[in-house]
Amino acid sequence: MAELYFADVEKVAVAWTKRLAGIDPAQVATNLPAQSPGFVQIRALAARTADRDINAKRNGFVTYDLWAVSTSSKPQWGAAAQLAALCRAGMGEDQPFGQDLDLGAAYRPVRVQAVYAENEPRRVDGDPAGYARYTFDAFVDWIQG
Repeated sequence: MAELYFADVEKVAVAWTKRLAGIDPAQVATNLPAQSPGFVQIRALAARTADRDINAKRNGFVTYDLWAVSTSSKPQWGAAAQLAALCRAGMGEDQPFGQDLDLGAAYRPVRVQAVYAENEPRRVDGDPAGYARYTFDAFVDWIQG
């Protein structure tokens, strides 16, 4: 039997975000898609092991970039803000703890304990392509099987 891969913070955050209400899973990735009216880009800031005595316990920080593409010359700030609001809503106090994620047959099982926003979404001006973008950071806490 082949050895199963360990997940990193980006893979866990992407899989968790794809399950959020109102978010199209095809719009969530670590890289920007070729074409999409809006998308959620997740990038790792830092990953660490929370407890050196319990190797399965993992956590890390990610940056959420919420993009909205405009078909006109005016950036779609409302659409980007809505994506940020949907992601933040899933990080509220009422989120279910202990969510199992399916990362595919090649990965060890993962159980997300919690995902918390570290700051409020903030508008990022000046994109040369005219995209609207909001950004915020989040903390992801999970157990690796």
